[in-house]
Parts: sequence; structure tokens; C-alpha cells
Amino acid sequence: MEKAKKGGAKVYVNPIPKKERMQIPRRDEPKRPAGERAADMDEIYIYFTEEEIIEQARRCIECKVPKCMIEGCPLHNRIPEWMNAVAAGDIREAARISNTTSNLPEICGRVCPQHKLCEGHCTLSKKAGAVSIGRIERFINDWTREHGGLEIPEIPAATGFKVACIGSGPASIAVADELRKKGHDVTVFEKNKVASGLLHYGIPPFKLNKEVVGARIERLEKMGVEFVLNTEVGKDLTLADLKEKQGFDAVFIGIGAPLCKSARCDGEDLGRVFSADEFLMRNNVAVDDRPDDMKENIPVGISVIVFGGGNTAMDCVRTGIRAGYEKVYCFYRRSQLEMPAGEKERVNAEEEGVEFQYLVAPSRFLANGGNVVAEAECFRMELGEPDDSGRRRPIKLEDSEFTVDIDTVVLAIGYDNDPSFSDDVEGLDTDKWGCVIVDNYNGQSSLEWVFSGGDAVHGADLVVTAVAAGRRAAAGMDAFLKGEPMPKKPEEKSEEK
Repeated sequence: MEKAKKGGAKVYVNPIPKKERMQIPRRDEPKRPAGERAADMDEIYIYFTEEEIIEQARRCIECKVPKCMIEGCPLHNRIPEWMNAVAAGDIREAARISNTTSNLPEICGRVCPQHKLCEGHCTLSKKAGAVSIGRIERFINDWTREHGGLEIPEIPAATGFKVACIGSGPASIAVADELRKKGHDVTVFEKNKVASGLLHYGIPPFKLNKEVVGARIERLEKMGVEFVLNTEVGKDLTLADLKEKQGFDAVFIGIGAPLCKSARCDGEDLGRVFSADEFLMRNNVAVDDRPDDMKENIPVGISVIVFGGGNTAMDCVRTGIRAGYEKVYCFYRRSQLEMPAGEKERVNAEEEGVEFQYLVAPSRFLANGGNVVAEAECFRMELGEPDDSGRRRPIKLEDSEFTVDIDTVVLAIGYDNDPSFSDDVEGLDTDKWGCVIVDNYNGQSSLEWVFSGGDAVHGADLVVTAVAAGRRAAAGMDAFLKGEPMPKKPEEKSEEK
């Protein structure tokens, strides 16, 4: 394959004619057998070989308007460029390119819903099957890490500015990475014992190997980012303390949406009725890494119902299978068509033995003589007109109640923001849901020195949208620190002229 030089950068030329590229069949990575993978916590997909990855990358037809990156990817990843590098066999260069637009490509390659994002917008998706963008993204970054990794970027001379990130999830990781590369001192405050937030504590290792996450945190530490663990801002120190007592010039709020939604059912306070967060943490996180009030493992019962239909619900049911429950159910109040979880997640759960019931919701949880759940009383639903989300609204069917004998219940019905976080500082505007109100293009809040992004601003969403919001906030923070004009939307710039 021919290599050319353009402006000092490598440019690769795919020698395969575009029409012939479409004849190369799309291949999905094979999965370990369901019975085997359900017995451990290892990732379920078997890697392509390097030759197979190169073959799959050569399927890219280099569209004049690459919708995969323009419309499909919140980060606008330079997908065609790194596809060509892979097609040429230059895996390391492909990883380098992917890291220029994403702070967590090895993680997004695992957990992003590519079928809705980049692959869903691939020109080949309806003709020959989309290019396997997600799997290639994972491979090139894992391969490069396992072969010495990318060089640690050279950090400019210190600017003298200090930045604090509250929380260490995807948005804060992006902010810390971007601002450290600008020469600012960055300190990340994390309430738990391990940095990376939901990447360590919320996503099970069969989807995201914790060593992969740890390697990204280690890279930030080598760059000079400081992580202060076991410290909760809002409890151990206040937001105002960071500015007034510790001298931080700017603060990024990246606490996510930390509160699990209530089902508003009687009996939620019974024993063995768990939030999704607690169930996942006490089954998937090493004891030493857990908060002090979650050290005890959950004794495995016979049957567990998980209420919910999102990716977190899929994480919970698949965790229940691996924990050893004989029966694992997923009850969802809408139909399969409206499930927000990715189809692959649902299929993986079904293959592993999860039983799904649709158009079902809980009404109350009951105990038999003690204080531990023994039954779930549910009712059936039908779908009415679409609601604000565009999905058809579930409506209770009269006289449809039924009970299920159960010894464990998990509520995975969504997350709320924490409105109390802003109580200690005057002037920080939040909406009625507790989300921080910011300029969506630069992340600046009503307090000029406070920025935010990710789930703390728009509610629970994807890792990739949090990373994108973190990058925008980092650009805004850098401009604020330097006294430069804040980044704005192009139309806002033109109006000012």
C-alpha cells in the first residue's frame, strides 16, 4: 500500500478500488460461548487478528461527506483517517489519530452504541453492513497500549493556573487531559477509593476491563494530573473552599447524575431491594475498592427481578447471571421496540439466560412475615400515544395485577441529578432537576469560574457525550484562565461582528 506525505503528516492511499471494497463482507467479532462467558467476569468478545482488522478497515469507502464522523459521532472522530492508517497496517498511527479527538477511545470502542452513532451513519450500513468502527477503535488502542503505548505528550511550561475537577468520570477525565496539555495544574477530587467514576464502579468488567480504565488514569498521572481520593466535595470540603481556601482559579463539576430513581412503590425499603448502583458495585467491584458501607457481598438468592430497560438494566441482569441466581428476569414497562438498551446488550443477555417480560411495571413489594422482599406485585401495561421522548406512553391495564415470588429486586429505572450539590455556593444556577445550567458550547455556568458538563448538565447519558462535553468545557476554561474570548457557536460569532 502506497504511503504519501502531506504537510509532514502521513497520508495513506487504499489501493483497493471502492467498488471492490464493498465486496469485502462485514465481520462481527465472535463471542465466547454463552455458558462459558456467563461463568466469569471477563470481556465476552474475542479479538480479531491483526490481519482481520486490516481487512475490515479496508472496507471504508472514504465518503466525500463522512457522516460517520460528522453526524454520527459526538466527538467528530477522524474515522476515515484512522481507517486508512489501519488499512495500511500502521496500527500505532491509527491509535495516535484516534487520540487527537477522543480522550477515551479504548473505552468508547467498547461501550458506545455504535449502531446508533458512527456505524448507524456509515454509508455502507444499509448496503453491505457498516464498517466495524467500534471494534477497530478498540483494537487499535488496545494493541498500541500492549505494545508500549503512545508517547506521553510534552507538557508546556506551567501557566501558574490551578484547576480542580470534581468527580473523576469521563467528563472530568477529558477536562483534566485537555487542560494539562495546556500547561495548567489539574487536581481531580474523587469521593471513592479508585479514580474514574462510573467507568470503574458502574460498568461491569465483562463489558469494560478495569485494567483498561486503570491504564488511562495512570497515563494522566504520568502527565502530572493529581488525583485526590476519598474526598467528597460538598461533604469533606465545599465548592467555595476550592476557590477561597485552596486557591483554584477554575472548577469543573463532573459529578454525573448520581441518584438512582425511585420506583415510587410501597416496599422499596425492604431488605434485598437494591438500587442498580449498589447491586453492580457489590457484585462487580473488589471489596477493598468499595465504599465502607458496601463491603459486604450480597448473598446470592434463587431469583432476581431487574426493573428497567436501559443499558444499566442489562448490566444488572447479566451480573445476576454471573452471580449465580437460578432465575434472572428483566421486567420493562414498554415493549422491546422502545427499549433504550442497545440490541446487542439485550441479545447477549438473552443468550446468557435472562428472561424478559415486556409491558410490566411494579406496584409494590411484599415481605412474608419479615423485613425482606418475598413477592413483587406487578401490573400489565399497554402503549398509548407518544410522550415527550417520542416513545409511546405506557398505560396501566385495569385488573391486570399479578405477583411473582422473588428474593431479590433491583431497580434500574434511571438516574437523577443531585440538587443539593449547589447549596454551599451562592449564584450557581441549576434547573428543576438539579442539573447545572451552562453554556453548552463552552461549559461555563452562572459563576464565571465554575464549569460543568456531562451527566451533571444534561442528565444520565453516554460516555461519549460526557467526553465531548468535557472537551468543550476544557476549551472554555482555558480561554477563561487566559482572559481570552470564550468559544461560542459560529452563528453567535457572526452576530457579534
